[in-house]
Amino acid sequence: MRILFLTGRFPYPPHRGDQLRAFEQVRLLARTHRVTLVTFAGRPPTAEERDQVARLCERLVVVPLRGARMGLNLARKALSRLPLQAALYDAPAMTRALRGLAADGPWDVAHVQLARMAPHLAACPARARVVDLVDALSLGMERRAGRDRGPGRWLAGLEARRLRAYERRVCAEADQAVVVSAADRDALGAPANLSVVPNGVDAARFPFGRGPRTNPEGSSSTWGRGCTKNTARFVPRW
Repeated sequence: MRILFLTGRFPYPPHRGDQLRAFEQVRLLARTHRVTLVTFAGRPPTAEERDQVARLCERLVVVPLRGARMGLNLARKALSRLPLQAALYDAPAMTRALRGLAADGPWDVAHVQLARMAPHLAACPARARVVDLVDALSLGMERRAGRDRGPGRWLAGLEARRLRAYERRVCAEADQAVVVSAADRDALGAPANLSVVPNGVDAARFPFGRGPRTNPEGSSSTWGRGCTKNTARFVPRW
């Protein structure tokens, strides 16, 4: 299949969780599918960084998004009901990039990573649209509202309410949505089209082995070396 993959951050080097998830998803999908990656980048990727991603893709489109531009995006959407996460990334440059790709479409699937990129869902020239929310941001923001004090508490509460409504609206608009855990799925109301795809571990990089290992309490027990207890795949089986 032809897959249009959108990310809010250039996925290499995969230092952050969303970068690692996206890079591994693209790497695995590229084995059997043709992937076009469209991604924001806060700075121009180096030649090596670009090559690490481009070699996996049929096409790579990098859209610059720096702090000043994000501030303008936020100001432009100040009176909307978009959560801050989405308003920051609602950049006209991404819409133009997707429109520029329309002549090469439609793609079979558009895969949009994170709620922050969901404003661009409708502009994706694809037959089906998938949103990988990763987790329920509204749940985390609600917890933050319970901890913060002063104006931060009010702002976190407002963002939590906006995110809760927005995430559920995104799920309704997408053909399929994805989170990493059942707790996140339940926090979003567990709609029928919301699936759980946990994070996984690259077993080739972190091979599993058995042998004695001392736990933090000091007693010896048998553990698998290399953090491979969670062996779930990174990607759905399209």
